[in-house]
Amino acid sequence: MNRLKSPVLWCALAALALLTGRMLTGSTALPGQMDVIYNALLSLMAALGVMNNPTDRSRF
Repeated sequence: MNRLKSPVLWCALAALALLTGRMLTGSTALPGQMDVIYNALLSLMAALGVMNNPTDRSRF
């Protein structure tokens, strides 16, 4: 149950939800390069959530 208490997990799930929502709606509300940076940041957050191990505090 420690996994459900991990803030990294919840940030990663939020990032995946935002990415999925943007893909399904085709939203491009941000101008040009900011859209690319936003998508890259959300992808990085999701990747860090996958690599996270909440049961071992000494390692990521």
